[in-house]
Amino acid sequence: MVELFKRMMICLFLVLHSSSFAIKPGKYNLKEIALPSEVKDLSKSYGSVFFSPSVKDTVLVPVHFWGEVKKSGLHFLPINTTFMNGISIAGGPQASAELDSIRLTRKSESGELEILKFNLSDGGEKDAYKEVLKPGDSIFVPKSNFYENRSYYTSLVGVFATIISSALVLRQINKN
Repeated sequence: MVELFKRMMICLFLVLHSSSFAIKPGKYNLKEIALPSEVKDLSKSYGSVFFSPSVKDTVLVPVHFWGEVKKSGLHFLPINTTFMNGISIAGGPQASAELDSIRLTRKSESGELEILKFNLSDGGEKDAYKEVLKPGDSIFVPKSNFYENRSYYTSLVGVFATIISSALVLRQINKN
C-alpha cells in the first residue's frame, strides 16, 4: 500500500511539473524512476551508487556508467539529463578513454537492445548534446590501448637498436 502511494505521488509530481521537464506521456515506467526521498538511504560510496547534487526535489532516473569514467557505477540523474551532461556528472572520461567509440545501450519499447555510438574525440558531436538519457541506460567508455601499445613498440625498437649496434660493433672488431 505504501509503495502504491509513493508511485501515485511520483505520478502527481510528474503531472504537475511536466511542463518544466517537457516529459512525454507514456515514455517512462514509474517503477524505473525515483524521487530523492526514495533513494536517500542507499549507500553513497565510490564505485557503487551516486546521486546528482545539482537538482533538489527532481525525479531521478538510474543510469549505469562503465569503463573509463572517473566515477563508474550506478548514477541517479535528474530526468531529461543529456548524454554529455551524464558523462560529466560521472566525472568525465579518464585520460585512458577511447573517445571515438563510446556506446549507449538501452532497451527499446519492444524489449530489443538499441546501441547508439558517440564520438567525443573533438568535444562531442551534436547527438551527444541532444540525446536524453532514459531509465536503465548503460554507457560504456572503452579503454584505449594507445599508451600500452606505444610503450611496447618503443621497447621493441630499443631491442632492435641494441641488436643492430651490437652487430655493427662486433663487425668493426672482427675487421681489426
